[in-house]
Amino acid sequence: MEYSARHNVIDYSVELEKSMNIFLSGILQIDFTKTKVGRQPLEYLSFNQKISMIKDLEIIDAEQKAKLILFSEIRNAFAHNADIKRFEDYFLTRQEQDKTLKKFYSSDPKAVISDKIYFLYFNRLYQDVMRTTLQFAVHKSKFEIVDPLKFLDKKN
Repeated sequence: MEYSARHNVIDYSVELEKSMNIFLSGILQIDFTKTKVGRQPLEYLSFNQKISMIKDLEIIDAEQKAKLILFSEIRNAFAHNADIKRFEDYFLTRQEQDKTLKKFYSSDPKAVISDKIYFLYFNRLYQDVMRTTLQFAVHKSKFEIVDPLKFLDKKN
């Protein structure tokens, strides 16, 4: 199969969303597939709503939050902007996100890098955010029960 940045971003996003469901189910001590808000199971919350819930729980550190936000911004651009087909399309027009990604993964933050290197950095970003959600999902017993509905009313 030919390399496709969009395919990789969306595929990784689906896997991360599954992990976020496990993460939130464990922390909130609810079954995300059965607990409903109105008529919709919580698992149908948008990707951004789940990211917001995780950030609002204040159990991850600032770097983990920054990585989740960066991942979400990249995912949204690839999911909603047909003109973004490669990582270079995204990062060459978004200096702040480029700087953030390089801060986390590059030894030379000012280096001009290729699409394949951006993919490698994105892959590391994905691994980091997956590790964050899975490590907390595994240790769910140390968190208190939180009312998930209070997070749905907040404006993003």
